[in-house]
Amino acid sequence: MASSQEKGVLNFIAEFSKMNTTVAGFGITYNPPERLRLSNLQDSLSRATGLISELNMAYSANKNAISVRSAAYKTLPSLVTRVVNFFAITSADSALKANVKSAAAKLHPSSKKSKSTQQATSTMTTDENGTTETPKTHSTAQTGYDNKLGHLRLIIALVSTESTYSPAETEITIASLNSFASELEHCNQLVMETQSRLYSIRKQRNELLYGKKNSLAVLGREVKQYVKAAFTATSKEAKAINSVSLS
Repeated sequence: MASSQEKGVLNFIAEFSKMNTTVAGFGITYNPPERLRLSNLQDSLSRATGLISELNMAYSANKNAISVRSAAYKTLPSLVTRVVNFFAITSADSALKANVKSAAAKLHPSSKKSKSTQQATSTMTTDENGTTETPKTHSTAQTGYDNKLGHLRLIIALVSTESTYSPAETEITIASLNSFASELEHCNQLVMETQSRLYSIRKQRNELLYGKKNSLAVLGREVKQYVKAAFTATSKEAKAINSVSLS
């Protein structure tokens, strides 16, 4: 279901299109300054619909990146538990074993903290045309994943110092752990890149629709003012154009 923000954007676009159709019906009597001519209004509308399409694609890419990252990190706690259990039977001294265990414990957050992180991630992906996502929320969620990766890399560094850590199980070998860490880093990077693109396109879209200069909202107001000036405020043309709502 589309959000109220998304519906608002789509309604705004529909009203601007309605305005263009209305002024087209005025024929040659509609003779405004260059920027308010129908061809320019149509160009602005085309740019807006194009940006909305780009925004939808950027949203989908970001949502997919977040899903892939979530799936990748889901296996991390159990994998690290296996590493800790194997490391416990190595010849490492008790202090090193304690350090590995301590680092691993940080990958098993309390349910309260986990819920908070999950909520931050959910808030970050509300909808493609909404503006509920904030850099602060994104930063909080991203930092959580970066920290998890940092803990994993610390564990790898610690167990790598112990020569008797040589499991036969492929998944928990040093090589496999390093490969997995690289995969998680790639997932983090992809989320950041797609999130950045999403923010950038949304900013462009909002500026084109609602900005202070040459936006669709500004053009709409000026078209209404021109129609009142050209045909009088009580004319049928003014009545027709006033039925367009771009607020």
